Amino acid sequence: LKMALKRFFGAALQARTWKAFWSALTSSLARRNGFNVPAVPSASNFGFWLEVFSAQRLDTHTGADMIKSGWEQMLDEPGEKKHAGHCDRNQGPILEKLLQYLPRCAAHDEEMPLQLLEIASGTGQHAAFMAAALHNVVWQTSDVDPVCVKSTDLWTEGLRPKVKDCLLLDVVKEPSSWPVAPASIDIILNCNMIHLAPIQVMLGFCAGAGVVTRPGGKLFLYGPFTVGGRHTSESNAEFDAKLRARDPSWGVRSVEEVEAELAKSAFSLVGKEEMPANNLLLVFQKAAVVP
Repeated sequence: LKMALKRFFGAALQARTWKAFWSALTSSLARRNGFNVPAVPSASNFGFWLEVFSAQRLDTHTGADMIKSGWEQMLDEPGEKKHAGHCDRNQGPILEKLLQYLPRCAAHDEEMPLQLLEIASGTGQHAAFMAAALHNVVWQTSDVDPVCVKSTDLWTEGLRPKVKDCLLLDVVKEPSSWPVAPASIDIILNCNMIHLAPIQVMLGFCAGAGVVTRPGGKLFLYGPFTVGGRHTSESNAEFDAKLRARDPSWGVRSVEEVEAELAKSAFSLVGKEEMPANNLLLVFQKAAVVP
């Protein structure tokens, strides 16, 4: 907070106009973390600026501490209903992109609802926030951690039957053992999982997605990625190094390796959206006719 106030008043003292103030403030906050800065704030980029300003609370942490403070400390907090600040910051921008790629979910009508499977629901905040805003969707949450399963059910208990009870799902297990029927899912959503886990998790996720997703279904994968062998920002490179120093089996995955793995299950990459905090949202679609 002290750092944010210092930047705010420093920019105000140096600026003579609103435009100059905005430029000074955003350059000190956003560009230092690798954000691409919109010229002016507006309703259309409100989620972006919420992410920029909220992200400042992580400034004092090292990479390893950020992982622990952002996730493991959340799990250690008292109470069964967990809360993660990064979910508050990214759920708005993610929802905006879901609506862009799933226009049916923006309309009130009587069509057969789409079946959405969220893998690694975590606290359950994403399901509670997004399912309430999406129409024509039945949201199935899941997680490998019983603590997260309980937290998710507490976050979403007021949304039954639109959000189903959370499933205990380990993506490393054979897809035939997943508690989800084959070819029963229209949409898969996964956020911030594959870089915080061994490569086997990414491989299992891709294989299982191919089994449970219907032809023509979409898959959304959110998190940090490398593109063409390069990190999208210096901060992501530092984050990746700290992840691998903590556990060599963890690390930021490449768009290309994920794309190649999902291609084995007839998925093709149809969208690559830049998101706040140097993340990407990868959008895949399964072939309408699977060979």
